[in-house]
Amino acid sequence: MTRLNERELELVAMLSEECETPAEITTKLKALFAGTFEKNA
Repeated sequence: MTRLNERELELVAMLSEECETPAEITTKLKALFAGTFEKNA
């Protein structure tokens, strides 16, 4: 299994503060990255 670096661990901690379930994390990430991949295509 890959170890997370310090920045990744910080991101996990921030998401964990606001989200209680994997579904909430998924929803949050989708909202945060909405349009990102389309812009880079």
